[in-house]
Amino acid sequence: MESTSNILYYGFSLKVIHRQNPKQFKVHTFGPEVQSLTIGRRGQGSSQPDLILTPDNRYISRLQAIIERTGKRFTLAHHGANQNTFLNDRPIYEVIGKKNKLNDGDKIRFDFDNDSDGFLIHFSVIKKARGSLTQIADVLAERINSIYPQHGEQLGFE
Repeated sequence: MESTSNILYYGFSLKVIHRQNPKQFKVHTFGPEVQSLTIGRRGQGSSQPDLILTPDNRYISRLQAIIERTGKRFTLAHHGANQNTFLNDRPIYEVIGKKNKLNDGDKIRFDFDNDSDGFLIHFSVIKKARGSLTQIADVLAERINSIYPQHGEQLGFE
């Protein structure tokens, strides 16, 4: 039987768009247990990022960036060898590891000179939802659908 006690859910979602075909995207949702998320391309052996954008792409390092959460605050840090991480079109690659505040609705971009071979990521905070697990799932689905209208196909890039 499902518990109806108040549950606090605070997570985030990423809509990943490959710029070669903007109608192809994939939405990734992460719950409150995720405190840190590495983003990059497929590595060798057991060294893999948490979110693999591509098996091989000259613009993406094996460890390109890290999203971290402390309480209700999120940060983005560039860690890649390539100088191509942008937050809301502002370069953040000058200082490797520097934590940049990440807000609901921010756009993360990995490419050179707005090249079509890069990736665009829409960051969204999933705010509080209280109620049963079913009610929380309904709130999350509604939130994701409002942010990411179904105008394109949800496809992976690997």
